[in-house]
Parts: sequence; C-alpha cells; structure tokens
Amino acid sequence: MGQWYCYHYNMVHGPIMSERVADVLQRMTDTMKLCSRKPITLNVYSQQHYQDHIKPLFDAKWCKVKHVIPSSACLVMIKDFIHKSWNNETMEFKKAFQKEINDAYTMAVDK
Repeated sequence: MGQWYCYHYNMVHGPIMSERVADVLQRMTDTMKLCSRKPITLNVYSQQHYQDHIKPLFDAKWCKVKHVIPSSACLVMIKDFIHKSWNNETMEFKKAFQKEINDAYTMAVDK
C-alpha cells in the first residue's frame, strides 16, 4: 500500500515519506473501525438461538438422513434449516427481533 501511495503521488522515499504513509494508513484503519457493519438478521438469529432452539431440532433431522446424504451437505442443510426456522417464527417475534438488532446497531454507530 505504501509503495502504491508513493508511486501514485510521485513522492520521494525516505523517513519523512514513511511517516506520511504510516499516517495515511493509520487514518484509514481508524476510519474502518468507526464504520460498524449492520448485522444480518438471519446471522444474529442463528447465533442467539442455535444452541437452545435450532441445534436440537436439526440434530434429530440429521440423524434420520445422515446415512443417505453425504456429510458435505450438512452445512447447506443447516443453513436451509435456519432459514425455515426463521420463517416459522411469528411476525411479532420477527419485528421485535429486528427492532432489537436495529437499536443495538444504532447505539454502536452513535458511540
């Protein structure tokens, strides 16, 4: 990155240049820390409800089909299962969950 910066702006090399490049890189990484990514609802749902809600149901389903389906299909199946579990939740639950995620994101961005 530093070499690109020097070439792009036709700057000379040396200790002063190293300080400039280091300063620019530091500013870029500081900016990246400030920008919080908005969480994806399905990912947060999976993280919060996997152990107690999703895993027991999926394990029971997987035990029935693991002899027929290759183990490489497990990840695809679990992703589909999480999606179906989310779709089976009530609309009130989804709205409250989404509001909780949005509020947490807003607080993180405001800090």
